[in-house]
Amino acid sequence: MEDSAATRRGLRALNLEVGNKLAILAGNFLLARASVTLASLRNTEVIELLSKVLAVGAPGHRRGRDTKKLPATSSNPRLLI
Repeated sequence: MEDSAATRRGLRALNLEVGNKLAILAGNFLLARASVTLASLRNTEVIELLSKVLAVGAPGHRRGRDTKKLPATSSNPRLLI
């Protein structure tokens, strides 16, 4: 999460502790581990849902989260999950 929050859940934000790049890498690592764990369940419904969540989240991350301004449609499934 790239924002200017000083705290998260009552603790100092990780990006303020270790820097933004390392905080993003830590988040990516956690997301990857969670993805592997969910995939190991071999439940196609779970894998499909995770894929949709990642597809919606990734473009907003790369483009400064500008996809929040777009309406939910079949071509933009942001809110259709």
